[in-house]
Amino acid sequence: MGQLSLHSIALTAEKGAHLTGAMLLMVGVARLLGTEGLDDYAYVISLTALFVPVLDIGLNNRVIKAVASGGPEAQAAAVDAVGFKLALAPAVLVVMGAVTWALDMPAEIFIAVLLVGGSTVAMSLGDAVNAIFKGLQRPAWSVLLVGGLNGLLFGTGVGAMAAGLGLVGVGACYLLCRGGYLGAGLLLVGRVAPGLRPSVRPVVKKDLVLLGLRHLPAVYFFGNLLNLTYIATYLAVGDTESGQFAIGYRVVSALVVLATANLEAILPVLTHRFQKASDLRGTLLRTFWALLGVTLLGVGIVQVAARPVTVWVFGAEFAPSSEAFRLLAWTVPPFALCGLAHAALLAMNREGRGMLTLLALLTAGTGLGIVAVRMWGAAQATLAPAITGCLFAGILWGMVWWEVRESA
Repeated sequence: MGQLSLHSIALTAEKGAHLTGAMLLMVGVARLLGTEGLDDYAYVISLTALFVPVLDIGLNNRVIKAVASGGPEAQAAAVDAVGFKLALAPAVLVVMGAVTWALDMPAEIFIAVLLVGGSTVAMSLGDAVNAIFKGLQRPAWSVLLVGGLNGLLFGTGVGAMAAGLGLVGVGACYLLCRGGYLGAGLLLVGRVAPGLRPSVRPVVKKDLVLLGLRHLPAVYFFGNLLNLTYIATYLAVGDTESGQFAIGYRVVSALVVLATANLEAILPVLTHRFQKASDLRGTLLRTFWALLGVTLLGVGIVQVAARPVTVWVFGAEFAPSSEAFRLLAWTVPPFALCGLAHAALLAMNREGRGMLTLLALLTAGTGLGIVAVRMWGAAQATLAPAITGCLFAGILWGMVWWEVRESA
């Protein structure tokens, strides 16, 4: 467990570096571009983030498992992950642009979507390379890469806005910095594990889609549920009102990522070490209660600190955002527990069941969010992800304990 704890801390630090950079840049957007600028920025990030799981389709998790197992499949998994994303990238960019064009967005937002969309492709490729370090259980390299990326992104993004380049300038910084993240990752893998360095060429294999989907990380489903709920709010209530919800959705999305960061450390350790049902049961119980306790503590802190912190960081004009932040915070505990259950199903080679259950969670939560914002308003829609998460946490953990009992 000591090794697991160290890896969990390191990967939480990696996610913390990523989220800190994203949050600081969002503060910069709010301060330099105002409420309307933040609203448009949140739309661009939410739309492009929807395509992260489309590019990944679980192939990063497959790389982690294959490298952790140490078999001959490891290098092939890395090649497949990078190559498939390269093959899919043009179609993803076309769809991003087409959606923005169909919604009749201004030219500045359209260009920003294409720039940030291109950076999303580069980041996804870099994450596939980064997964090699996670499979090798050498997360310090992951922290170094992600920390460097986000420090550079924050500095260049603020500089672009200060120079008057607006949202398009920020998009260009995303593309530049995330491209650098990919290049640095390839160079580092070539030095640390040259036998695992993937070639950069498109790969098209029909079986990769189903294979990848079975390993798709739970956090992608959670993130897309929050992104889709925000987009429904943005389209239903207009720029002015939805702008006050942008901070809540972006910050809570970040908290969900942070709360589930240690799952990337848990997965290879479970795959490699825990073969007996009794060992798995004990590990899951300890992790369950620790995760529940930490996330509930986080919710309590949010209830107290949301308003003063929002005003202090973003300015008094964003004070109403704190109410949405308080409600959305209740999403974090059930999503974290759903993610842990999904990681356990992956470790027990029950990928298909986990994927179908999370797909049902995404579908049900999105539908509930759309109905809520249309019938009751944007504030009530913030509760839809938490309600859906609680329901599916019970379903997923029922599946986990059934599998543990069956394997005993």
